Amino acid sequence: MSSKIIKKRVLLDSCFWFGLFDNGDEHYNKSQDIYLLIKDYVLVIPFPTLYETINTKLQRNLKGIIQFEKILRQENIEFLQDDDYKMSAFDNTIDPSNYQKRKISFVDMVIREMVKDINLNIDYLITYNPKDFEDLCQIRRIELISTI
Repeated sequence: MSSKIIKKRVLLDSCFWFGLFDNGDEHYNKSQDIYLLIKDYVLVIPFPTLYETINTKLQRNLKGIIQFEKILRQENIEFLQDDDYKMSAFDNTIDPSNYQKRKISFVDMVIREMVKDINLNIDYLITYNPKDFEDLCQIRRIELISTI
């Protein structure tokens, strides 16, 4: 009789990666501490956060790129395609009624669409922009981690 260990699943926003690899980032220490807590969980990485992380903070940070690659090659990494979410996120991003309420980046809108998806089994969302997600996390009972 074998029992399968069910690991917690963590959806990660780009700002977490920015903090993890840039020691000048205001969230550097927090990201280091959080990573130690979640490193053995299933890390769910939306593709838009990869684009954003690699094309911004890591573009000129060879050490960070190497560290990121090591993490991305681990067995507990799950890449999440955005195909099912990007058009709705796009519509919400450019909708003037949404834009006037609060300014949320396109990447964060894609993550919001992912959080809405009841078929995605997500236990935690790590972001340093909690106001962009707290409404949906509360509805879905996803624990929002923005501080530690």
